[in-house]
Amino acid sequence: MSKKIYKWIFRVISLLLITLSFHISANADEPGEYLVKINRVGNCITVYQKDENGEFTKPYKSMVCSVGADINTTPIGDFAISDKYDWNQMSDGTFSQYCCKIADNIFISTVPYRGRGNDTLIVEEYNKLGDGSSPNGCIRLNTADAKWIYDNCQPGTKVVIYDDQASPGPIGRPGVVRIPSNSEFVNWDPTDPNAGNPWNTKSPQITGAEDKSVKLGDTIELMDGILGIDTCGNEATDYIKIQGDYSFDEPGRYELKYVLTDLTGRTAEVPFVLEVKGEKKTTAQPEETKNDATTPYVIYEEKEKGNAGVGTVMIIIVVATLSFAVVSFVVKRK
Repeated sequence: MSKKIYKWIFRVISLLLITLSFHISANADEPGEYLVKINRVGNCITVYQKDENGEFTKPYKSMVCSVGADINTTPIGDFAISDKYDWNQMSDGTFSQYCCKIADNIFISTVPYRGRGNDTLIVEEYNKLGDGSSPNGCIRLNTADAKWIYDNCQPGTKVVIYDDQASPGPIGRPGVVRIPSNSEFVNWDPTDPNAGNPWNTKSPQITGAEDKSVKLGDTIELMDGILGIDTCGNEATDYIKIQGDYSFDEPGRYELKYVLTDLTGRTAEVPFVLEVKGEKKTTAQPEETKNDATTPYVIYEEKEKGNAGVGTVMIIIVVATLSFAVVSFVVKRK
Protein backbone atom coordinates (compact mmCIF):
# COMPACT_ATOMS: atom_id res chain seq x y z
CA MET A 1 0.00 0.00 0.00
CA SER A 2 1.48 3.35 -1.02
CA LYS A 3 2.31 6.21 1.35
CA LYS A 4 -0.34 8.27 -0.42
CA ILE A 5 -3.10 5.87 0.63
CA TYR A 6 -1.80 5.77 4.23
CA LYS A 7 -1.90 9.55 4.40
CA TRP A 8 -5.44 9.56 3.02
CA ILE A 9 -6.63 7.00 5.61
CA PHE A 10 -4.91 8.95 8.41
CA ARG A 11 -6.63 12.18 7.37
CA VAL A 12 -10.08 10.52 7.26
CA ILE A 13 -9.63 8.96 10.71
CA SER A 14 -8.40 12.27 12.14
CA LEU A 15 -11.40 14.08 10.70
CA LEU A 16 -13.81 11.50 12.20
CA LEU A 17 -12.18 11.79 15.62
CA ILE A 18 -12.37 15.59 15.56
CA THR A 19 -16.05 15.43 14.55
CA LEU A 20 -16.85 12.91 17.29
CA SER A 21 -15.00 14.99 19.88
CA PHE A 22 -16.92 18.10 18.86
CA HIS A 23 -20.22 16.21 19.07
CA ILE A 24 -19.49 14.92 22.59
CA SER A 25 -18.39 18.36 23.74
CA ALA A 26 -21.51 19.99 22.30
CA ASN A 27 -23.80 17.45 23.98
CA ALA A 28 -22.13 18.07 27.34
CA ASP A 29 -23.22 21.70 27.19
CA GLU A 30 -26.82 21.02 26.15
CA PRO A 31 -29.49 21.71 28.79
CA GLY A 32 -31.09 18.30 28.32
CA GLU A 33 -34.70 17.21 28.68
CA TYR A 34 -35.14 18.34 32.28
CA LEU A 35 -34.60 21.24 34.65
CA VAL A 36 -33.85 20.41 38.31
CA LYS A 37 -34.92 22.93 40.94
CA ILE A 38 -33.95 22.45 44.60
CA ASN A 39 -35.79 24.31 47.36
CA ARG A 40 -33.28 24.45 50.22
CA VAL A 41 -35.69 25.40 53.02
CA GLY A 42 -38.27 22.90 51.78
CA ASN A 43 -35.74 20.07 51.30
CA CYS A 44 -37.55 19.29 48.08
CA ILE A 45 -36.52 18.76 44.46
CA THR A 46 -38.90 19.45 41.58
CA VAL A 47 -38.00 18.21 38.09
CA TYR A 48 -39.46 20.17 35.16
CA GLN A 49 -40.10 19.28 31.53
CA LYS A 50 -40.36 21.64 28.56
CA ASP A 51 -43.73 23.03 27.50
CA GLU A 52 -44.91 23.52 23.91
CA ASN A 53 -42.77 26.67 23.70
CA GLY A 54 -39.61 24.87 24.79
CA GLU A 55 -39.62 26.44 28.27
CA PHE A 56 -39.17 24.43 31.46
CA THR A 57 -42.57 25.20 33.01
CA LYS A 58 -44.15 21.73 33.39
CA PRO A 59 -43.53 20.07 36.79
CA TYR A 60 -42.80 16.39 36.14
CA LYS A 61 -41.97 14.86 39.51
CA SER A 62 -40.85 15.80 43.01
CA MET A 63 -38.42 14.22 45.45
CA VAL A 64 -37.75 14.68 49.14
CA CYS A 65 -34.09 15.54 49.83
CA SER A 66 -31.68 16.73 52.48
CA VAL A 67 -29.47 19.77 51.96
CA GLY A 68 -26.68 21.00 54.22
CA ALA A 69 -27.07 20.76 57.99
CA ASP A 70 -25.79 24.33 57.82
CA ILE A 71 -28.09 25.48 55.04
CA ASN A 72 -25.51 27.95 53.73
CA THR A 73 -23.13 25.12 52.82
CA THR A 74 -25.59 24.34 50.00
CA PRO A 75 -25.14 27.36 47.73
CA ILE A 76 -28.01 29.25 46.08
CA GLY A 77 -27.71 29.88 42.34
CA ASP A 78 -27.69 28.35 38.87
CA PHE A 79 -25.54 25.30 38.25
CA ALA A 80 -25.23 22.42 35.79
CA ILE A 81 -24.48 18.72 36.08
CA SER A 82 -20.91 18.04 34.98
CA ASP A 83 -19.34 14.77 36.09
CA LYS A 84 -21.09 11.56 37.16
CA TYR A 85 -19.90 8.67 39.36
CA ASP A 86 -21.74 5.47 40.20
CA TRP A 87 -19.85 5.43 43.53
CA ASN A 88 -17.85 8.29 45.03
CA GLN A 89 -16.03 8.86 48.30
CA MET A 90 -17.30 12.07 49.88
CA SER A 91 -15.33 14.70 51.78
CA ASP A 92 -16.43 13.26 55.15
CA GLY A 93 -15.03 9.82 54.28
CA THR A 94 -18.39 8.16 53.58
CA PHE A 95 -19.48 6.81 50.18
CA SER A 96 -22.49 7.64 48.02
CA GLN A 97 -24.07 6.11 44.92
CA TYR A 98 -25.28 7.80 41.74
CA CYS A 99 -23.35 11.02 42.23
CA CYS A 100 -23.92 14.00 39.92
CA LYS A 101 -21.49 16.85 40.46
CA ILE A 102 -22.93 20.39 40.19
CA ALA A 103 -20.16 22.47 41.85
CA ASP A 104 -16.85 22.03 43.68
CA ASN A 105 -17.49 19.28 46.29
CA ILE A 106 -21.26 19.62 45.83
CA PHE A 107 -23.09 16.54 44.54
CA ILE A 108 -26.62 15.29 44.11
CA SER A 109 -26.36 11.71 45.39
CA THR A 110 -27.73 9.04 47.72
CA VAL A 111 -27.49 9.26 51.47
CA PRO A 112 -24.12 8.01 52.75
CA TYR A 113 -22.86 4.41 52.96
CA ARG A 114 -20.02 3.05 55.07
CA GLY A 115 -18.37 1.53 52.00
CA ARG A 116 -18.83 0.81 48.31
CA GLY A 117 -21.59 -1.70 48.87
CA ASN A 118 -25.38 -1.52 48.71
CA ASP A 119 -25.60 -3.31 52.05
CA THR A 120 -23.59 -0.70 53.99
CA LEU A 121 -26.26 2.01 54.29
CA ILE A 122 -25.97 4.32 57.30
CA VAL A 123 -29.57 4.10 58.52
CA GLU A 124 -29.24 7.00 60.96
CA GLU A 125 -28.47 9.33 58.04
CA TYR A 126 -31.14 7.75 55.86
CA ASN A 127 -33.82 8.52 58.43
CA LYS A 128 -32.85 12.20 58.34
CA LEU A 129 -34.13 12.59 54.77
CA GLY A 130 -36.35 15.63 54.59
CA ASP A 131 -34.24 17.59 57.07
CA GLY A 132 -30.98 19.42 56.51
CA SER A 133 -28.34 16.85 57.42
CA SER A 134 -25.46 16.92 54.94
CA PRO A 135 -22.23 18.09 56.60
CA ASN A 136 -20.69 19.28 53.31
CA GLY A 137 -23.68 20.89 51.54
CA CYS A 138 -24.40 18.00 49.17
CA ILE A 139 -27.99 17.19 48.25
CA ARG A 140 -28.97 13.74 49.48
CA LEU A 141 -31.74 11.52 48.09
CA ASN A 142 -32.96 7.98 48.53
CA THR A 143 -31.43 5.52 46.09
CA ALA A 144 -34.36 5.34 43.66
CA ASP A 145 -34.50 9.13 43.25
CA ALA A 146 -30.73 9.57 43.00
CA LYS A 147 -30.60 6.86 40.32
CA TRP A 148 -33.42 8.55 38.39
CA ILE A 149 -31.45 11.81 38.17
CA TYR A 150 -28.24 9.90 37.38
CA ASP A 151 -29.96 8.00 34.54
CA ASN A 152 -32.13 10.78 33.08
CA CYS A 153 -30.29 14.06 33.56
CA GLN A 154 -27.34 14.22 31.22
CA PRO A 155 -24.26 16.44 31.72
CA GLY A 156 -25.28 20.02 31.02
CA THR A 157 -28.66 19.68 32.77
CA LYS A 158 -29.40 22.94 34.57
CA VAL A 159 -29.81 22.86 38.36
CA VAL A 160 -31.33 25.82 40.21
CA ILE A 161 -31.03 26.07 44.01
CA TYR A 162 -33.34 28.54 45.73
CA ASP A 163 -35.34 29.23 48.92
CA ASP A 164 -39.14 29.32 49.23
CA GLN A 165 -40.61 28.96 52.69
CA ALA A 166 -44.20 29.27 51.45
CA SER A 167 -44.20 26.14 49.28
CA PRO A 168 -41.86 23.14 48.81
CA GLY A 169 -42.73 23.18 45.09
CA PRO A 170 -45.66 23.29 42.67
CA ILE A 171 -46.58 19.62 43.15
CA GLY A 172 -45.65 19.39 46.82
CA ARG A 173 -43.15 17.21 48.62
CA PRO A 174 -43.65 13.42 48.78
CA GLY A 175 -43.60 11.51 52.03
CA VAL A 176 -40.44 10.11 53.53
CA VAL A 177 -39.55 6.42 53.82
CA ARG A 178 -38.36 5.51 57.31
CA ILE A 179 -36.47 2.35 58.28
CA PRO A 180 -37.09 1.10 61.83
CA SER A 181 -33.78 0.80 63.65
CA ASN A 182 -34.57 -2.81 64.61
CA SER A 183 -35.27 -3.91 61.03
CA GLU A 184 -33.51 -7.04 59.82
CA PHE A 185 -32.57 -5.21 56.59
CA VAL A 186 -31.48 -2.01 58.26
CA ASN A 187 -28.36 -1.67 56.07
CA TRP A 188 -30.30 -1.58 52.79
CA ASP A 189 -32.30 1.25 51.22
CA PRO A 190 -35.85 -0.11 50.59
CA THR A 191 -36.02 1.92 47.35
CA ASP A 192 -32.76 0.52 45.95
CA PRO A 193 -33.59 -1.20 42.60
CA ASN A 194 -30.66 -3.60 43.02
CA ALA A 195 -31.84 -7.15 42.31
CA GLY A 196 -30.23 -8.38 45.52
CA ASN A 197 -32.14 -5.97 47.75
CA PRO A 198 -33.70 -8.11 50.52
CA TRP A 199 -36.54 -5.60 50.85
CA ASN A 200 -37.82 -7.10 47.59
CA THR A 201 -39.06 -10.04 49.65
CA LYS A 202 -41.30 -7.72 51.65
CA SER A 203 -44.52 -5.94 50.74
CA PRO A 204 -47.18 -3.82 52.44
CA GLN A 205 -49.92 -5.52 54.45
CA ILE A 206 -53.63 -4.79 54.94
CA THR A 207 -55.44 -6.38 57.89
CA GLY A 208 -59.02 -6.30 59.12
CA ALA A 209 -60.68 -6.62 55.72
CA GLU A 210 -63.98 -8.54 55.60
CA ASP A 211 -67.22 -8.53 53.62
CA LYS A 212 -69.78 -5.99 54.78
CA SER A 213 -73.54 -5.56 54.49
CA VAL A 214 -75.79 -2.58 55.11
CA LYS A 215 -79.48 -1.78 54.89
CA LEU A 216 -80.49 0.29 51.88
CA GLY A 217 -80.30 3.98 52.73
CA ASP A 218 -78.04 3.46 55.77
CA THR A 219 -74.28 4.12 55.70
CA ILE A 220 -71.27 2.47 57.29
CA GLU A 221 -67.61 3.46 57.50
CA LEU A 222 -65.76 1.06 55.21
CA MET A 223 -62.39 1.85 56.82
CA ASP A 224 -63.44 0.82 60.33
CA GLY A 225 -61.11 -1.89 61.62
CA ILE A 226 -58.71 -1.60 58.66
CA LEU A 227 -54.98 -1.33 59.33
CA GLY A 228 -52.19 -0.74 56.81
CA ILE A 229 -48.51 -1.55 57.34
CA ASP A 230 -45.86 -0.44 54.83
CA THR A 231 -42.96 -2.49 53.48
CA CYS A 232 -40.68 -1.38 56.31
CA GLY A 233 -43.20 -2.15 59.07
CA ASN A 234 -44.51 1.37 59.67
CA GLU A 235 -48.23 2.13 60.12
CA ALA A 236 -49.59 3.30 56.75
CA THR A 237 -53.40 3.19 57.01
CA ASP A 238 -53.68 6.71 55.58
CA TYR A 239 -52.32 5.41 52.27
CA ILE A 240 -55.15 2.89 51.79
CA LYS A 241 -57.69 3.69 49.07
CA ILE A 242 -60.97 1.94 48.27
CA GLN A 243 -61.13 0.90 44.64
CA GLY A 244 -64.48 0.40 42.93
CA ASP A 245 -67.88 2.06 42.64
CA TYR A 246 -70.71 1.63 45.14
CA SER A 247 -73.78 3.43 46.48
CA PHE A 248 -75.63 3.09 49.77
CA ASP A 249 -78.78 4.23 47.95
CA GLU A 250 -78.76 1.48 45.31
CA PRO A 251 -79.31 -2.16 46.33
CA GLY A 252 -76.78 -4.63 45.04
CA ARG A 253 -73.57 -6.58 45.56
CA TYR A 254 -70.47 -4.44 45.07
CA GLU A 255 -67.04 -6.05 44.59
CA LEU A 256 -64.44 -3.63 45.96
CA LYS A 257 -60.74 -3.60 46.94
CA TYR A 258 -58.59 -2.05 49.61
CA VAL A 259 -55.39 -0.88 47.87
CA LEU A 260 -52.25 0.25 49.70
CA THR A 261 -49.33 1.70 47.72
CA ASP A 262 -46.60 2.69 50.15
CA LEU A 263 -43.77 5.19 49.77
CA THR A 264 -41.42 2.54 48.36
CA GLY A 265 -43.85 2.04 45.47
CA ARG A 266 -44.88 -1.46 46.55
CA THR A 267 -48.59 -2.34 46.53
CA ALA A 268 -50.98 -4.60 48.44
CA GLU A 269 -54.59 -5.35 47.45
CA VAL A 270 -57.36 -7.06 49.43
CA PRO A 271 -60.80 -7.65 47.84
CA PHE A 272 -64.06 -7.44 49.79
CA VAL A 273 -67.79 -7.34 49.07
CA LEU A 274 -70.24 -4.65 50.11
CA GLU A 275 -73.86 -5.82 49.95
CA VAL A 276 -76.57 -3.16 50.12
CA LYS A 277 -79.78 -4.96 51.09
CA GLY A 278 -83.35 -3.92 50.46
CA GLU A 279 -85.73 -2.89 47.73
CA LYS A 280 -85.78 0.55 46.34
CA LYS A 281 -89.21 2.17 46.84
CA THR A 282 -90.91 3.48 43.74
CA THR A 283 -92.75 6.79 43.87
CA ALA A 284 -96.47 6.49 42.92
CA GLN A 285 -97.36 8.52 39.84
CA PRO A 286 -100.49 10.74 40.06
CA GLU A 287 -103.46 9.48 37.99
CA GLU A 288 -104.24 11.33 34.79
CA THR A 289 -107.40 13.41 35.08
CA LYS A 290 -109.93 12.55 32.38
CA ASN A 291 -112.19 15.20 30.97
CA ASP A 292 -115.46 13.18 30.59
CA ALA A 293 -118.99 12.90 31.96
CA THR A 294 -117.83 11.07 35.06
CA THR A 295 -116.05 14.14 36.32
CA PRO A 296 -118.71 16.86 36.35
CA TYR A 297 -116.77 19.03 38.71
CA VAL A 298 -113.85 19.07 36.28
CA ILE A 299 -116.21 19.94 33.41
CA TYR A 300 -117.59 22.77 35.49
CA GLU A 301 -114.07 23.81 36.34
CA GLU A 302 -113.06 23.77 32.70
CA LYS A 303 -116.06 25.91 31.88
CA GLU A 304 -115.13 28.17 34.72
CA LYS A 305 -111.57 28.43 33.42
CA GLY A 306 -111.91 28.39 29.65
CA ASN A 307 -115.55 28.37 28.47
CA ALA A 308 -117.12 31.25 30.35
CA GLY A 309 -118.08 33.01 27.10
CA VAL A 310 -119.80 29.90 25.69
CA GLY A 311 -121.84 29.48 28.87
CA THR A 312 -123.04 33.04 28.74
CA VAL A 313 -124.23 32.61 25.12
CA MET A 314 -126.12 29.41 26.03
CA ILE A 315 -127.96 31.20 28.85
CA ILE A 316 -128.97 34.03 26.51
CA ILE A 317 -130.29 31.51 23.95
CA VAL A 318 -132.35 29.65 26.58
CA VAL A 319 -133.81 32.88 27.96
CA ALA A 320 -134.66 34.12 24.46
CA THR A 321 -136.36 30.81 23.57
CA LEU A 322 -138.46 30.86 26.73
CA SER A 323 -139.42 34.46 26.13
CA PHE A 324 -140.49 33.69 22.53
CA ALA A 325 -142.63 30.75 23.74
CA VAL A 326 -144.35 32.91 26.34
CA VAL A 327 -145.11 35.64 23.82
CA SER A 328 -146.48 33.09 21.33
CA PHE A 329 -148.77 31.61 23.99
CA VAL A 330 -150.11 35.01 24.93
CA VAL A 331 -150.79 35.94 21.29
CA LYS A 332 -152.73 32.74 20.69
CA ARG A 333 -154.99 33.34 23.71
CA LYS A 334 -155.97 36.65 22.38
